Amino acid sequence: MLLDILPSKYYRHWSLLVGALNYLSLFEYEKDELVSIDKILKEFVNQTSSLYSKETIKINLHQVLHLIKCDIQLWGPLWTHSAFPFESMNGILVSFIHGTKKFPKSAIKNVVYMQQIDGENRNITFKHESTRKIYQNLVNSKR
Repeated sequence: MLLDILPSKYYRHWSLLVGALNYLSLFEYEKDELVSIDKILKEFVNQTSSLYSKETIKINLHQVLHLIKCDIQLWGPLWTHSAFPFESMNGILVSFIHGTKKFPKSAIKNVVYMQQIDGENRNITFKHESTRKIYQNLVNSKR
């Protein structure tokens, strides 16, 4: 579809990113391939400034350079974690607000409360793994 719209050099450029992200989104992948994918992502970033302009190099594009080392190797395939952790945290913070009066105080009180629960959770031991999983699901669902 894009091949009909974009000149071939731009199409090839975007194909680098799309192909790499597609591979990194697979359910399973070969860890040996990560070196090759990292090179492809670096090539995508390098070509961006020559194809477009230096002004297109922003922090989000720069983060592509760290995708393998800082995300994939630490957390696994892309589908296993959020690319928008701050937005996820905003949703959690909104859930801490109850009512329309004194909502900053309410939110802070609930954040402190959740931190205390998290701290207490570290010291809990369970006899059965299934019990621990049920407990974790209940605690995490409150967020």
